Amino acid sequence: MAVPILQFSVVFTVGLCLGPAAEVVPFSVSVIPLSLHLKDPQSVVAKREASVTLSCETTSASDGRLQFAWYHWNNTIVPGNDLFNRTILPNGTLVIPRVVPGGAVNNIRKGVRRGGGGVEGEYRCLARNNKGAILSGPAQLTIASLARGFQKAPADVEIHETQPVILPCHINSIPTAVIRWERDSKPLPHSTRYVPLPSGALLINNVHSVDAGYYRCIATNKILKKSRISTAGNLTVLPHPNFPQAPRFLLPPGSKPKTTVVAGTNLSLHCAVTGWPIPEIKWLYRMEYFIGNISTLTLKNISSNFTGNYTCLASNTAGNTSQDYFVEVQTPPYFNFTPVSTVYPSAKTLRLECSALGYPTPEVHWLVNGTRVAYSGRIRKLNSTLIFSHSFTSDQGIYQCVAVNSVGEKWAAAEIMPDRSKGIPRPPQNVRCRPYDEKSICLTWDNPPHLTAQAYSVNSYLGRDMGPEYITNVTYRLATGLSTNTNYTFYIRLYQTSASDQSENVTCRTEKVGNRMLNVKALSYNCVELTWNEVNTDIQCGQNYASYKVQWKDVDQLHSYIKFTNTRKMIISGLLHGKTYRFRVPSKNSSDQTTSVTYNLSQENLVGNDECHINSSSNLMKVEAMEPSSVNLTWSPEKETEIDFFDVCFQEAQKEKELEPPKRKCFESKGTHLNITDLKPGTFYTFSLQTNYKNGTSSTTPYLTEVQTATDVPSVVQKLHYKILSLNSACITFKPPLKEKEKIIGYLLSYTPNEDWQYEQWQKINITLNDFEQNQQCVVEDNETLSFVLNNLNPELQYVIIVQPFSAVSTGNPALPLTFSTKELSTNISLPENTNQVDLRYKQKLGIALGVSISLLCILCCSSYMLLRKKCVKRETTIRAQHVRTNYLPVGMTTLPSAHPRSGEVCTAEAHEMQVLMSDDSILGDIPSDSLAHIDTKGGVGFPNCKVNGIIKDAKVNGMVHITENPRFKYLASNGHAVVESCNEQNGNGPSTITSPPSIINGVENTNTNASATNGGSFKSKMKTNVSKKDLLKLSDYNSNNEISTSSAKFLDDEDASLNSTAITYLDDSTSSVPPGRRISSILGPNG
Repeated sequence: MAVPILQFSVVFTVGLCLGPAAEVVPFSVSVIPLSLHLKDPQSVVAKREASVTLSCETTSASDGRLQFAWYHWNNTIVPGNDLFNRTILPNGTLVIPRVVPGGAVNNIRKGVRRGGGGVEGEYRCLARNNKGAILSGPAQLTIASLARGFQKAPADVEIHETQPVILPCHINSIPTAVIRWERDSKPLPHSTRYVPLPSGALLINNVHSVDAGYYRCIATNKILKKSRISTAGNLTVLPHPNFPQAPRFLLPPGSKPKTTVVAGTNLSLHCAVTGWPIPEIKWLYRMEYFIGNISTLTLKNISSNFTGNYTCLASNTAGNTSQDYFVEVQTPPYFNFTPVSTVYPSAKTLRLECSALGYPTPEVHWLVNGTRVAYSGRIRKLNSTLIFSHSFTSDQGIYQCVAVNSVGEKWAAAEIMPDRSKGIPRPPQNVRCRPYDEKSICLTWDNPPHLTAQAYSVNSYLGRDMGPEYITNVTYRLATGLSTNTNYTFYIRLYQTSASDQSENVTCRTEKVGNRMLNVKALSYNCVELTWNEVNTDIQCGQNYASYKVQWKDVDQLHSYIKFTNTRKMIISGLLHGKTYRFRVPSKNSSDQTTSVTYNLSQENLVGNDECHINSSSNLMKVEAMEPSSVNLTWSPEKETEIDFFDVCFQEAQKEKELEPPKRKCFESKGTHLNITDLKPGTFYTFSLQTNYKNGTSSTTPYLTEVQTATDVPSVVQKLHYKILSLNSACITFKPPLKEKEKIIGYLLSYTPNEDWQYEQWQKINITLNDFEQNQQCVVEDNETLSFVLNNLNPELQYVIIVQPFSAVSTGNPALPLTFSTKELSTNISLPENTNQVDLRYKQKLGIALGVSISLLCILCCSSYMLLRKKCVKRETTIRAQHVRTNYLPVGMTTLPSAHPRSGEVCTAEAHEMQVLMSDDSILGDIPSDSLAHIDTKGGVGFPNCKVNGIIKDAKVNGMVHITENPRFKYLASNGHAVVESCNEQNGNGPSTITSPPSIINGVENTNTNASATNGGSFKSKMKTNVSKKDLLKLSDYNSNNEISTSSAKFLDDEDASLNSTAITYLDDSTSSVPPGRRISSILGPNG
């Protein structure tokens, strides 16, 4: 596993490095704009005898004039020959000069016109340009009408005060009439208690005594501008009931009225209930959710989520009741995926995607240039997607995906155009077909003149379904694998850099035509004449003539003699009188099972015939196939003394569908017998004999000799493995035998849960070559490996399995058995001697070696780094020690030189400490006074005294001091904020500060903001180290987690700054006393 992992790591690393720089090539689709757009005409309600126009608004991006057509109930309107004088204007508008009614709508839809017919009904517009056409959605033309009387009118009614009442009113009208109510011939007063219902009725809630009177409704048709007035009904208001009354709905209780509403509209559900005391009302949705307690429930902007049961519950002290309303929300069709206009290559699979939603679920159909798409085997609709299996240039046009349900209709269009950039070659010509046999048809065609084809495709249809497809590079093809006695339709396509369109269609039937009818007639005692009839398989597909292979043999011999001919007649001589022969005439190179005819020459006692050529049978070659891979040849020539040598040639018998004959081999022999080895078992071979005479002439036997070698036992299978798939199944894999002695037609898999069972008790499975299919759970390594899944195993049992190959005549020996149990659930168990285990061990060793090598390399790198770093540190220490050995400084030198690594050395020496010798106590004059509240012994980044680990000028040596930098030092300005004080401040350049919250030092807030530096002395030397200025300024304050900014901080260079940030620690006893006013800091801790 190490090698694959290493390879993956290398590839991943290279890809990660090169990936960001790699240019991403986006996947592109040849999308084009739609060249034609159309807006659906609007439905119209018109008066009788009025003039109406229906518009067909169209825009086209294509050249050429637009053409328009109109359809009335799918019947084309022909201007100038129209009964109603309907005309189409140049802009596509349909003009109907006079609206007249017709017969019943059903009769109009059937195209039957009564009394001149009518113009009302459904209209569609078709707009066409030079790229295609689009058919619009439907527009309805309706004639306005208003009934003479009311179907329902108010009637006299009595109602108790505070109770609701419904007054009915309904009239038939197109369009729906507008209803107004009057009481006592006056308009109703404005009140929320008066609720008009969609049916036209009036609901009065909480009736008062003032509501008594005569009510009537007035219906008005806005198109006709006519009104109808209903009869009046007297409403009598009675006083409150003096006894309890149970709730009662004005609609029949227990009924479930169903209301259908279109999504996006509003709906009001009314709950009119009588009873005393006044019932309490509750609305429930799906008997679970409380949604209101009013008599009228209004649902606004309804969507599909509103579908369900709405229940009105009414109760009082006298009882309770309920009324259910089922609301069904219907949604017009809408598209969630529309087709895209594109340029398509010829002879490719083309898909026009389309998907529509709605309720009820819409039905989708396709139009091409305004007409229904004719689905076939090549063009089919999968769900709602249109698929072209083999695209033609004739497929171009504008396609519409149309979705229809009971609520409405919606369409979306896309334009497809063939890619003509590479040219479209002409299709094949003169396509012909003929039956070949019961399952094959032969097709031939001609190539177009002056055209070179690279390939052809033969496509077939079985009815409207697609059949097999074939590829060839010649002008003929035998279509095989067809159904018996079935009609097939074919077309041919030619391929160059692009594909041609289809050729003309031809249809043929699979069947066998003709009967061989082999007839044997004896011409003499050693000569017969064979005649036979032609069958359709005699002429090979692509040939114009028939070729036959005449076979005969002595029934007592294994070999046979053959001769080829193009005629249907042959005379065979040189036979032995009294012998029985078997004759057979199949087509050349064909495996047809022609029936043989047996004939005995002793049946007739005939004399010689002039048509027979007397040939001695002894001169013919005899073949004995005793071994699977060798044959013995013998012959008895005449005039043996005149013969120089023999040429014996042989080859495998040419098989059906072989384009080239097998390779021919020849041997030279001085004798009359020959043994030929290294032949294939169970294979037919043909042999010929040529006699070469001493005078330079030669003769060949008139017939070929054919024999089939003996069969052999197949070898054992290789690399037998198993893989546990589950507790009840296992995958068995193996490879065919290395040397195929015999043609293997299958394998015998035997297994047993008990190795003590007799072999006859084992379970056996015969697996043919067609049974080996790739299983997703049983993936094989290569194409040679065969796999088979063994199911219904018992995990509690241990199985023994063997595999044996078998041929048509024998079964081979088994490989070493496998023993396994599905309890193992192992990934791959193989035989110990298999090479896979050797490969596994090799990979394991290689992985160990590779891992050890990588580890040693890492150790070597780490060791080298540590040694190099130690060497660099040692060099820095040596250089610094050389500068501090002297007790004085040279004249004019105020600082010690810094040690720098040599060029080429990767070494960063940080100067943290410096030892100096002190001469006398005069140096203590520069020590800060003991009165300071805080003395920082560690130094800081800014070093406000501008003396960093330097040597005091003119100092006398009186001992050793240890001056230490403090990376945690932070300076506080008088305002309590951190300050980085520039050495240039005293020179008038001003301070450079950074503000931050007050610093906490050693756990106590430093409030000494007014502490100032003393000027008891100064350092004139500057620090010179290998630490960069930027690195020094970026040191952090560990207490405050603030970092001094490098943007405003500067290196401190002032010579007059004080020593308030420096403390001296004596490293020996050279200074035993402390002068007054001075203090010695404590011994430096781990933090400096």
